[in-house]
Amino acid sequence: MAHLTFSEAADCIGVSQRQVRNLAAHGEIGLIARGVVDADSVSAFLRDRGQVTRRVWSEETAWAAIGALADEDISWLGASQASRLRKQMRGTGAAELASRIRNRATVHRFDGHRSVTSRVVEQLVSGAALIGDLTVEREVDGYLDEDRLADLVDRFRLRTTSNGTITIRATHHLAKAESIAARDAELLAAVDLATSVDAREREAALAVLTARVAAL
Repeated sequence: MAHLTFSEAADCIGVSQRQVRNLAAHGEIGLIARGVVDADSVSAFLRDRGQVTRRVWSEETAWAAIGALADEDISWLGASQASRLRKQMRGTGAAELASRIRNRATVHRFDGHRSVTSRVVEQLVSGAALIGDLTVEREVDGYLDEDRLADLVDRFRLRTTSNGTITIRATHHLAKAESIAARDAELLAAVDLATSVDAREREAALAVLTARVAAL
């Protein structure tokens, strides 16, 4: 299980170590041992942060927003709605944007036999392995059509676990993920890593999102 010290978790979340301690005490992040928390629970907390004060966009709108960042035609959303979305995005910071588009997919984590790993990868749509000058060291991580998830899990005998090495992002808009991956694979990777608990990955991802927003 990946873990973070209170200091590392505080840096990731942007709060004090005392606040990290309080979050752990209230069960909002997982406490492993004294001064140590579960890294996956911190990542989940970051994904959920801002939910109360900022409306999260629907799955359709989230993919339209990512498409706009990739300079794709998003007229399928409707001309007036697409125009409003672009205008709204221009006034949105990268971290807030990453929070608002989190409904683009439902994240599932699994473990599986090493012999099926490469076969699972072939079924997924994934972002680039390089963000700026940073090489992204992820294991199996990508998008899959929501309707195919149960079949894939059964076929490869995947086991659900909170800290699995296989991350599947199930969506009803896989064609849009495929289009964006082909057009701007770096952006798709940045979207996924903008709430990473790894500070270098998170900073690189947010830099990509900031640049794409500036270009709108």
